[in-house]
Amino acid sequence: SSASCIATIRGIPPFSGKILWAKQMERQVHALMKRMSDVLGKEWGQQLEGRQLRRSCDELLSKLDSRAYFRSWVSEWESELSSNTASKLNSYPIIVVRQNSGGSSGGVLVAKAN
Repeated sequence: SSASCIATIRGIPPFSGKILWAKQMERQVHALMKRMSDVLGKEWGQQLEGRQLRRSCDELLSKLDSRAYFRSWVSEWESELSSNTASKLNSYPIIVVRQNSGGSSGGVLVAKAN
């Protein structure tokens, strides 16, 4: 698409472009919902026609969740790191490691320069 070409020209990685697009669409949906609230009143989602429209907006917003896109990218990246050899690991300029704090089993994810 043309947006993909523009993102490539500007040096934005494809995945980052996807998150930017999702955030922009999310802002537009929220702006439209605010406009509906201003025109139809604060209870527009409780009216018969408003309920259906509210449900559609909520469904669209759930599909535009940029955090889900990011989590899927991180899990894909982690699986790629774990499946490749250590030489591939050293090619990444920044790595994310789990740092245990106070003996807890969870720990905190910390980015470190390679």
